[in-house]
Amino acid sequence: MMLQVHEVLEITYLSCLVLFNCHSRVIYLSWLHEIYSTYY
Repeated sequence: MMLQVHEVLEITYLSCLVLFNCHSRVIYLSWLHEIYSTYY
């Protein structure tokens, strides 16, 4: 039982990390695009 709970938590944590990473990249890319279009 404990092992299963641990696995679920780990998977959830990893999923959150991946989602956060993707979200950050999207923000970063849009910010980069903003700067690029402003200066070029």
